[in-house]
Amino acid sequence: NLGPLKRITMTAKYASLTDQHKKQNELSSGKIEGLIGKHQVCAEYGGKLEVNGNETIARTLSIVSDRNVKLPVHFDMLYKSRNINRSEVKLVRKYNAALNVGKTASLVYAYKSLPEDAAGNPQPTKTEVLSIKDSLSKDLKFSLDYTSSDDLSKMTMVSKLGAAISGRLDKLTAVEVGVSVDNDVQNGLRREGQTVRLSYDHQVDGDHFITIGTSYSMRSGATPNELQANVDLKTRF
Repeated sequence: NLGPLKRITMTAKYASLTDQHKKQNELSSGKIEGLIGKHQVCAEYGGKLEVNGNETIARTLSIVSDRNVKLPVHFDMLYKSRNINRSEVKLVRKYNAALNVGKTASLVYAYKSLPEDAAGNPQPTKTEVLSIKDSLSKDLKFSLDYTSSDDLSKMTMVSKLGAAISGRLDKLTAVEVGVSVDNDVQNGLRREGQTVRLSYDHQVDGDHFITIGTSYSMRSGATPNELQANVDLKTRF
């Protein structure tokens, strides 16, 4: 044990290749992991020197909370700093959290920056997702969703914030009302939009259904506003 860190496991590795008194490559790594309470904690270090002279250093901290399903809060995080040839530090981050409030409300959050591909190379993207859901009554539900996606290499960003209320008016009829706000940045130009949507579903009888949906989108700049409406009739054969 080391202070609050319990059940500790430590590993270390080192390997190098020298040819004619010149170091060709080198690998070094170290890892310590354990438990703080029932939360998993891990710290890692990795260094690599390639034959072409490229040097990579990575330091990582990860935490995974108690996985007990009865707990109202669960989270995990990964924070990694990467440095190649002592240039600008790249931060690889991954955060996830889930919160249950009472029996009806929940919140889920996720964030990623510079995710690594299969070869361990950071990709120039960032994503963020937030979802809040709650049951206002037995037949009425509320949702709030936010998504954001950045492509750092292309300098583009797309985000959307939306809220909706849906529920049943009776055993045969369901309705939904929603509103959303969009932001789109391309080549330094920002475009904004707002959308309102309505939907109505009704079961006429055991074999016939009708769905009516409409949305109205308002766009900034020269983009025209858009109205859409759909009526669907379904029949069982």
